[in-house]
Amino acid sequence: MSSTPNQNIQWLNALVELVEELKADHKGFKGLVAKRFQVLSAKVQLLQTNNKHLKHENQDLKKQINYVDNKNAGKDSDDRTVLEGSSDLPEGVSQIPNNSAMSTDQAQKSLDAVLSKPVRDAILKAFSHYMGISNVQPKNLPAFPFGISKDHQTWPKDPLTQKLYHHYNWALTADDPTNAESL
Repeated sequence: MSSTPNQNIQWLNALVELVEELKADHKGFKGLVAKRFQVLSAKVQLLQTNNKHLKHENQDLKKQINYVDNKNAGKDSDDRTVLEGSSDLPEGVSQIPNNSAMSTDQAQKSLDAVLSKPVRDAILKAFSHYMGISNVQPKNLPAFPFGISKDHQTWPKDPLTQKLYHHYNWALTADDPTNAESL
């Protein structure tokens, strides 16, 4: 059973076609794998960045916890009843007046709320949002937009709600009329 030269050429041509198809398939898969590799590499890089951010945030939280623990070390937990005129309040916290409008229990709950980190964080977050800044640090505080009024179209606005951002002239006091309207 010998094959003719014509049959051999046909088989050879068929093999060449198969090899070309395999090359095309290989090239297609290679391109697909390269694209998927790029996507996965970008995801890994993003996850690593997020992980690094979370580690820094965790370290900051640990420092805050240690600070609070050290500040509260040696203080009796029941020593926070400052309703009778004690001035043992943390800096920046005003004393709750003890009058008949508020029971002792209500006053204690109110004081606990004032001293709690979640309430302070919520106030700072709201303040930051309405100021249009990422956090309340001196370097992030916006300059007062001198020379324009709140009615002017260039006054900074929240891009989503179009509400005007609050701005303060940090050179003036909070009682100044310019700043008082933003409080």
